[in-house]
Amino acid sequence: MEKLTGCWLLLAALNFALARGKVTPKYFKDGGVLTMDVRSTSSEPLYNILWKINCDLLAEWVTDEVTGQDLVPLTYYRSFRGRTTLDVTTGRLVINNMAKADMGEYSVEINNKVQNEKYNAVLIKEVPQPKVVVPEKCSPASDNCTLSCYADTTDAGPVTYSWKMGDGEWKESGKDLDITSRIKNPVSEKESTP
Repeated sequence: MEKLTGCWLLLAALNFALARGKVTPKYFKDGGVLTMDVRSTSSEPLYNILWKINCDLLAEWVTDEVTGQDLVPLTYYRSFRGRTTLDVTTGRLVINNMAKADMGEYSVEINNKVQNEKYNAVLIKEVPQPKVVVPEKCSPASDNCTLSCYADTTDAGPVTYSWKMGDGEWKESGKDLDITSRIKNPVSEKESTP
């Protein structure tokens, strides 16, 4: 009996976790644009859209399901007025001139149904121009050297590093090589000088 109870508790916890929905990170830069789409599985036309940030109203639009007459005309709240666009045919929300105060969890209700997908909007900085760093122990006599792609990526969010040697192909060459590094995050991309 105890095993059966434990199994039911595990299933209940799993069901709760799945019902909470997925939170997708969305990165933006100061003054940038944030675009959030709705992934509705329903084919019915939209008659009610309600976007929220941290449970506070952001944008709302309600029409009569039968007549199509506006019950609540498209309304934007607080600081989102004048810089936000809601597409009432798709539910897509676009916010311009994003700032630190706009960070938070965005959620949407479509046709009075809370959607599973939520967005966590995070302000990040653009990446700076990187520099290829050659350790002092590397010399023309070294068999190999470990190079570093350096840039201060504090507050730049998730970054990726890429390398390019010459034109990117292995080939015989002279003694010296031009090596370029690139650093990239969701809002910017910069390359080092060769």
